[in-house]
Amino acid sequence: MPSYKNAAQYRIGDFARFLGVTPDFLKHYEEKGLLEAQHRNSGYRFFGFQETFKVVEFMRLRNYGASVRDMGRMLCTNAEDALRALDDKAAGIEKEIERQQALLEEHRLIKAWLAERRGRTSDWEVREAENFWFLPHSNGQAFLKDPRIYEIIQTWFAWMPLVKSSMLVSVSDEPSSLYKCQWGLCIMEAHAKRFGLPANEAVQFVKGGRAFVWNFADFGPNDQINRIAMGDHPLFEQMRVLGLRAAGPMISKLEMKLKPSEDCKWSCGSVIVPLRE
Repeated sequence: MPSYKNAAQYRIGDFARFLGVTPDFLKHYEEKGLLEAQHRNSGYRFFGFQETFKVVEFMRLRNYGASVRDMGRMLCTNAEDALRALDDKAAGIEKEIERQQALLEEHRLIKAWLAERRGRTSDWEVREAENFWFLPHSNGQAFLKDPRIYEIIQTWFAWMPLVKSSMLVSVSDEPSSLYKCQWGLCIMEAHAKRFGLPANEAVQFVKGGRAFVWNFADFGPNDQINRIAMGDHPLFEQMRVLGLRAAGPMISKLEMKLKPSEDCKWSCGSVIVPLRE
């Protein structure tokens, strides 16, 4: 069995190179008390070969997502506790893989949805719509001051593009009247429940069912929101032609918004209007 009594000593740069890490990596772990180094009068740090196993273990634990604070404890515990801690880390990795797979699948759906609309700026359909959760965050001029929103908004943003930038619009029997709008985030209720998105009293429920859906993907001035708020958007005229009436709040969900130039914007998404029977 090799003894570390006469183990070689390496300057920090060489030690880092042999282990495929950076000198800053070694300094950071030394500062946290996880590695030992000799500080020579020359000003150089030297690491003994015996520190190698620690560095290798730290890199393994780092790939599990362990924090530097956890590493010292995990390195000195018994095998049963260490494996239990790694089980917890592995569960977190599985959850993150599930999240990434869901985001990739949503990207494919968005890409296919856009391909169907190539060459068209808008179209409409009447279909069954899903239930949505809506988390407001502003009135279009300033952020809302409800602290419950900001307890969960970071997690919601982490789930974009399953979570969409959106606008919730009140409905009226007088199409010419100014509608009340709220800006925020929305997600299909089925997705929210499947992936465990947090919800509190700030989250509003938007009922699905039979709906008029206006799909858009176009360049132009950013007046779509204003036209919806004013009740003079083309979707309202199309609904009148079809003899359809809104049953509750409509939700506009934005898939993407770009600004190629100061005078031109491009956006795509859908406006979903629940219908009366």
